[in-house]
Amino acid sequence: MVSVKGVAPGLMLLPAREYEWELINRVEIRIPVEGLISEHIKPEESAKGIKIGGEDAFLLYDEEYFYFWDIVRVLFATQKYPQLADDQCFNVLALRKDGQEVVLFGEIVKIVT
Repeated sequence: MVSVKGVAPGLMLLPAREYEWELINRVEIRIPVEGLISEHIKPEESAKGIKIGGEDAFLLYDEEYFYFWDIVRVLFATQKYPQLADDQCFNVLALRKDGQEVVLFGEIVKIVT
C-alpha cells in the first residue's frame, strides 16, 4: 500500500450512498494556468512545518487535460484555498480555462448526514 501525507490529493470521490448537504456558499475561484509556486508564496509565508510538495513549476491545463493535483497546490500557494470548517467540503462543479486562468465553480457544503 502507498501512503501519502497531505491536505488533498485532488479530485476525491465519496462512497456511493445518499448524503444530505447544506449549501453554505457558491464560489468562483480564478487561479493562473501555469507558473511557479515560488512566484506566489515564499517559504517564510507558510505556517511552520507546512511545505507545498511537488515541483516548483506547475501547469494546470495543457490543451487536453486539467491536472487536479496541481490545482490544489496552486490554490494553497495563491491563498485561494477555501476556508472550511471540519464538517464542510468544497464541491467542484465545473472548471473552465479562461485565457491564462483556470476558473473553478463550486459550492461550500456542510455534511449533514
